[in-house]
Amino acid sequence: MSTPDSGKPSLDAQRLEDFIFVRELNEVFLLLDHISGCWDKSWYAQPKTFADEIIPNVLELCKIGLEADGSDNSKAEQAYKLLCAKDKLNAAARPASGMTIAFTLLVVGEGNRRSWSAWMTGIGNLWRHWTRPREATLALPPPDAGASAPQAVDAGTVASNGGAAVPVGNALVALPVQRNSSRSWDKPTRLTLARHAFPGLVHVAIKFKLWLSCIVLLLVLGLMGTCVMSWHITGGNVILQHLDELKVKEAVLQKTIAEAELKFATDEQEHQTGQPAPMPMAIPARADAPGQARARNASRPVQFCSLFEKDATPFYRSTEEYQLCSRKRAIERQIVIAHDALGDWLQPWIDVYQYVQAKLSSGRMFYPPPAAQGNTEELAQIVTMVVGTAVLPLFYGVLGAGAAVVRDLWAKMRESLLSPRDLSLALLQLALGATIGACIALFISPSPQAGGKEAALLGSWALSSSALSFVAGFGVEGVFLALESLVRRVFNVSDPARKP
Repeated sequence: MSTPDSGKPSLDAQRLEDFIFVRELNEVFLLLDHISGCWDKSWYAQPKTFADEIIPNVLELCKIGLEADGSDNSKAEQAYKLLCAKDKLNAAARPASGMTIAFTLLVVGEGNRRSWSAWMTGIGNLWRHWTRPREATLALPPPDAGASAPQAVDAGTVASNGGAAVPVGNALVALPVQRNSSRSWDKPTRLTLARHAFPGLVHVAIKFKLWLSCIVLLLVLGLMGTCVMSWHITGGNVILQHLDELKVKEAVLQKTIAEAELKFATDEQEHQTGQPAPMPMAIPARADAPGQARARNASRPVQFCSLFEKDATPFYRSTEEYQLCSRKRAIERQIVIAHDALGDWLQPWIDVYQYVQAKLSSGRMFYPPPAAQGNTEELAQIVTMVVGTAVLPLFYGVLGAGAAVVRDLWAKMRESLLSPRDLSLALLQLALGATIGACIALFISPSPQAGGKEAALLGSWALSSSALSFVAGFGVEGVFLALESLVRRVFNVSDPARKP
């Protein structure tokens, strides 16, 4: 297509020619490079069909870029060969395509080809490139009658030489070209083919790399925070469990001491009167108020661990009393230590609650200090229950979805299957993982032991809610498909994908 007055090709025809002989040719060479690097893919796959006879070979494709003439018939024939070769190469590179190969190269790159000093040099060259036209225009000498006029050059010549031009009157004056000191940076690579074949994907790839770096960084920070929180909650559960064990030991010891006191009182009465004393009735243990417990203890004939010397040294009436009192003091000391450790463990949560409540209620504290000290064990149980069953499953669901996203992107990078839409799909998968992690406790209540078919898969292990959230987040698509099947069975809804 040419204009009738000049005979030169029109702007639309020039754009189409550039599209075919620049973008399409670079994509074809990019596909050839990808296929030649894959052992399981070949352009000359058997069996050949009749249509394969008209497909150009590699030599003909190289001639298009190296021996192209300017005739219209030759250009049309070359365009035909390019389009046929592109179609054949995309079929041979399946499931990859020219677009996915180029986008993967633009995102992953070919390694760090510059040192830090070279990067700083490149930034300086870029700054000079931005400021060069303005500085050159200001630095041009005033026109002199005796001086020769600046030599006008064509814009295409300037662009082909890699330089820049500034307007002076009605002409373009070429500025001196400054090459990069790093000559290896100017050499063409596969990235050059990808940029020329798909120039619109360059900025998309930059955005994709930025988002990918942010996702990986947030997942690493989330993993660290989740691990720290899990270890902290595990420590609180261990302290509470140890405290419960100490209370059980204390209750058993109190029963043993009560029996020993009755036996000691009976022996003393028999020794004083010379007659056997009647056997006392065993009183079942019951929960009494503190005042009732003190009254009952005061009514006992003998109380161990209650006599002291003048210098406050404990006085023991028998070896058995000494042993029982020593065990009692040791257990009480351990209980005090466990309560102190529980208070130290709970203090960060109390500080966070008080800080948030002070911000929301204009300085009023969430818990008064005496109440917080007196209800340490109760508050610790609340924190471990809420965080362990509601907060941690949410985080583990996001981590499971993030692991699935990173694994999927890694597989696509390895097979050159990255596309711009993978970013949106990754963000949506993270959102679904957070949703299923927060709601996993609504559907599954883990039991302490697995039985039946679950025992064959898990053995004697039972998954916690956090583990189930991670598994559900990793396979979030399968979980929602199972929920859809459950809804269809419960509400008798037909499958829309199944046609009658």
